[in-house]
Order: sequence, then structure tokens, then C-alpha cells
Amino acid sequence: MIDPDTGRVIEERDNPRPAGVLCGLEAAGDSIWMGYKNPAVLDLRRRSDLALIDSIPVDSEVAGVTAAGPFVAFADFSRAILTLIDPETKAVALRVGVPGHPTGLTWDGRRAWYCDYSGVQLRAVEVLGNGRPDGR
Repeated sequence: MIDPDTGRVIEERDNPRPAGVLCGLEAAGDSIWMGYKNPAVLDLRRRSDLALIDSIPVDSEVAGVTAAGPFVAFADFSRAILTLIDPETKAVALRVGVPGHPTGLTWDGRRAWYCDYSGVQLRAVEVLGNGRPDGR
């Protein structure tokens, strides 16, 4: 944990999946989404103690994760895809092919921004229209 005003490290915590490769992290209110490459899973954890709230197995390696409205999104580096998951149903809501190889991921309310590792640039793609992945 880092103090946003000073940049000073306040606290460090161990990875709650010690054998897992953590490849994405997104704070969302009182919880944190943690995305893993191996095992390929999205964990929702309580911010205060990292206790597991929910876990969503995914079908590809996670290379970045973000909260996107009511969805959780993750980047798949090797397949060049962004995927939105509905955490209530644990179903894929949308998959979007993107240029390059996406890693770090964030959402601005309309677009998903990602780091294109191979293109050495930031890119954005609109993934939600009217708060829904189908744009309706």
C-alpha cells in the first residue's frame, strides 16, 4: 500500500495465491480485483485483509484487470483480446480483439485503455455504450 500524497510505502502484503502469478490489480471500493496468469482466474478480495469474496475462472491468461462499470475486464496478451465478465453470472459479456499485445488495463467510463506492449504505446477501445457491452 502506498500513501497517495507522499508515495511512501505504508504496508506490504503477501500474494494470497503464493503459487499464482499475479498480473493485474484493481481497487474497487472496499474490494480488490486480482487477476492471475496461472491459474487463469479473477479473484475479488476484501481490501482490508485480502479475504476471498469470489473467484471467476477464465479461459485465458490474465495480463491486466480493471473494473468497467458493472463488469470486470481483463487483457489477454497472447490472443490480443479484452474480455468483459459479468461478475454476477460469471459469464463473458463481450470479447474485443485489439491491436498489439494488451497488458495494463484501465477504464475511463466509456473506453478501455491498455498498454500495447509490442507497440510501445497506450491505446483505447470503446467497450461500453450506454453502460452495456451491446451499446443498447
